[in-house]
Amino acid sequence: MRIALRSALALLCCVVGCDSKTDDPALVAARAKFVVDTPAGEPISIEQLVDTLCGEVESNNPPPEPGTTTTPLIPVTLSGRIWAGDLEPWNEGEASFVLAELPADGHGVGHDADNCPFCKRKAAKMPTLIVKFIDEESKTIPIDARRLFGVAKGQHVVVHGTPVASELAEFNTIILLADQIQLEP
Repeated sequence: MRIALRSALALLCCVVGCDSKTDDPALVAARAKFVVDTPAGEPISIEQLVDTLCGEVESNNPPPEPGTTTTPLIPVTLSGRIWAGDLEPWNEGEASFVLAELPADGHGVGHDADNCPFCKRKAAKMPTLIVKFIDEESKTIPIDARRLFGVAKGQHVVVHGTPVASELAEFNTIILLADQIQLEP
């Protein structure tokens, strides 16, 4: 009887998906820490963030020297989509991704912004940033974002965190050190 019960449970786990990888305590803890139903603050676009940052640089501070970082700014909430055009938006094995500006509203019913030549040209010029989820030691969480959050390329998300200039300042990269993510369906 016990053997039959164990066999039935083992079979049920295989069918339902009881996988030790999905029950990984580090994964569960990180997911619980970062995923929220409602992010802190009203989301702004990446373009609005860039405009704000450019205004602060022009009015208050000289631009950073290439290869340097700046001090963190105030936390922001951004809406965007996980996207890097023809490239993959992931850094394999890390809780990070490229966040791009949301595509503009379509030209009509059934409009596909990703295949529209006008929208594609506009999207190529839109700002992007790198989102990183970090641990207490300021290191990127070593769990792939796709596995950690169940996200996919092209998915809309809302993230909250603190923007900083990248050590790759010559590429004008902004990194968002994220502390929250809201997953859009």
